[in-house]
Amino acid sequence: ADFPEIDLVGNGTSIVDGQTTTSVADDTDFGTINMGNSDVHTFTINNTGIATLNITSINVSGAQAVDFVVSGLTLPATVASGTSTAFTVTFTPSATGVRTATVTVNNNDCDEGVYNFALQGTGISNPVATGKYNDVVTCRGSNGFRGDLSAAITNPELTAFIVLRPNNPSGNRGFYSIAGPSTDFSSPNGAILAYVGGTNQLNLYRIGNRNPITNVNQQWGIVSHRIDASTMETFYNNDAARTFSSFNAFNYNLYTVGTRWNQTNNAARGDVAEVILYNNNMSNTALRQINAYLALKYGITLDQTTPQDYLASDGTTLMWEAVVTGNYNHDIAGIGRDDNSALIQKQSKSASSDAILAMGLGTIAASNTANTNSFSSNMHFLTWGNGDLSPVACDAVSTLLPGGGVNSRMARVWQIEENNGDVGTLELEFDLTGLGWPGTTASDFFLLIDDDGLDFSNATVVNAAGLVGNTVTFTGINLADGDFITLGTTASFPEIDLV
Repeated sequence: ADFPEIDLVGNGTSIVDGQTTTSVADDTDFGTINMGNSDVHTFTINNTGIATLNITSINVSGAQAVDFVVSGLTLPATVASGTSTAFTVTFTPSATGVRTATVTVNNNDCDEGVYNFALQGTGISNPVATGKYNDVVTCRGSNGFRGDLSAAITNPELTAFIVLRPNNPSGNRGFYSIAGPSTDFSSPNGAILAYVGGTNQLNLYRIGNRNPITNVNQQWGIVSHRIDASTMETFYNNDAARTFSSFNAFNYNLYTVGTRWNQTNNAARGDVAEVILYNNNMSNTALRQINAYLALKYGITLDQTTPQDYLASDGTTLMWEAVVTGNYNHDIAGIGRDDNSALIQKQSKSASSDAILAMGLGTIAASNTANTNSFSSNMHFLTWGNGDLSPVACDAVSTLLPGGGVNSRMARVWQIEENNGDVGTLELEFDLTGLGWPGTTASDFFLLIDDDGLDFSNATVVNAAGLVGNTVTFTGINLADGDFITLGTTASFPEIDLV
């Protein structure tokens, strides 16, 4: 007898019947999707048998089945021997967090008639540096944008910047390329680019040379390339240069954003916030200024292995000064106005994965644009960074407190820098999700404002204005240069000492 044989494929990779694990490699893992957005993956059904394969139904089941919708194939369907058909699954998260389901393809294969496999995706709401602070373009691994540079850049000098966040990086998926005359980007004088190559790794690349940046999944970063006729330097968050001294200059004819080689192959999965190209080999000072602009705008902490300031466009004003803050150089973020670079950042939160503090000028609105408050003058900045101590409740500090109902405080402390005068009143938000802090009303929390960050017994105490979910809000706050702040609470914690 002749029998059909089903083979179900995602992203060119066979998916085993009964597969309970998910993977980006076979498109069963949709990665991270912003709330309100969707991602569509296509799955191919091959019939490698002799007889006709009959597909009677395709169902989705499981805890979050409603988030995964099958379409693209009229059922019942038949697949002739040696041919294939396809269906799509659209993932639209209805809530934040990991969302799972199981797809079942009912068919007449004699031993895989109930062909099922797991799906997974993660919903995120107002992710750091997206929407609420600045908009981004989300790349979903399907295609990218391609353009022509030949008229704009006519010499071998170039400085390029891209702000990006890989999502579940694997394979050879590119975020941007700048290429020579070879239309397929493969000539020895082919391209410079930033692309994901290998699991959780970003490569800063020039044909024949690459430097990997590791642990990049869901991490915002600034990639920059600086090129002259014989040398290329690459940087990540303005760290120490990686220099390719054997670099051969070429004419910059083409560029891509959101893909590696062309619009249909090797497309990126992740977010791109901004791309900037200059037709010169930028000076060290200018490189610092552009990185500082991007860092403040997107809440990215520049590399502090060797302490570096955030230098404004006038070449003298410091948005954030490393010498002043000392060890308070983690999760750096800020707000401010720099007219020459068209920077008006009215609300911000560090893009670091463990950041919990957001601030806004007057308020924290639905977006930076929606915040209608304004800075009184150019070159006004307020920035903050923390000392990298734990924010969790189990590590709370219960000594050197101001009293008045404050029984403990968060160990993590932030230092404030304010340059060129008072920026005005602020709204502050502390996101306590997953940190274990007790408290059911706003009256359980306080903002502590201190002058040294160590002894909070003389701190100014401000009552919280609101508690919504896990977010504590303080309004009408005026902070000064050199202030130290942390979160206080009415909670008391036991401490065991066994002797």
